Amino acid sequence: MNILDTMQTITKLAKAGMTIELQEKIVELREEVLELKEENLRLREECLQAKQELERFTKGDLCPKCKKPAWSLQSSRPHPTLGRVGVLEKTFTCGECGYSEARMDKGQVVHDGPH
Repeated sequence: MNILDTMQTITKLAKAGMTIELQEKIVELREEVLELKEENLRLREECLQAKQELERFTKGDLCPKCKKPAWSLQSSRPHPTLGRVGVLEKTFTCGECGYSEARMDKGQVVHDGPH
């Protein structure tokens, strides 16, 4: 029985003057409300966890300086010296604290034809 049905039953019992049955239904209603409160708390916790997980994936990696999930790739270009052998210079920046650094990364070499 859902809460609305229980409320309707309580109203009918109150009108009929059935005190004992009314008290039993009120106890049932309180139990249902407690179950709903527990479910609500559980769903809020799940929602908070999902939001945190989503934020982690949409904002960026953890910044090495402030540790907030706002570290992201800003640019990528061939390294000034080692670019000829496929090394890239990637610049990362934190969207929270503004910290930035360039890193060398061995890029994927793309071949234009058979060798």
